[in-house]
Amino acid sequence: MLNGGVFLSNVPNYKEFLVPFLIHLADGNYHTINSIIDELADHFNLSETDKSERVRCGRQFKYRNRIISARTCLLKTGYVEYIADNNIIITEKGITYLKMATKLKKTPRRQPISRFNCFCSPNDTELLSVRITSNIVEY
Repeated sequence: MLNGGVFLSNVPNYKEFLVPFLIHLADGNYHTINSIIDELADHFNLSETDKSERVRCGRQFKYRNRIISARTCLLKTGYVEYIADNNIIITEKGITYLKMATKLKKTPRRQPISRFNCFCSPNDTELLSVRITSNIVEY
């Protein structure tokens, strides 16, 4: 879509993929990144046009790039981990977070429930941290 000459993407940003990513892993089974990508694309009802959109350099599809960024963030925070043969599984920390996030889903007011300190050095954690709020977990 064009809005004032600017292309607006229908692909969610990586932060919007975080909780659905954990929900997909909540069954406790091992999952591959490709199966997670497919599930999340279905979860967000991404059209074929959305799926064909590429990042600026053109080397990767935007939705895959953002889901992989969400995975990296979840790995760095300890909410998911890799098991043998490139299988991803949710950790106890991830289960605890997901329980808290889904409980807050019913809370009408916005309140921070966690920080993802991804892609930060220790000195700029406050500046670059991402707060996940209850409005994001309403899926």
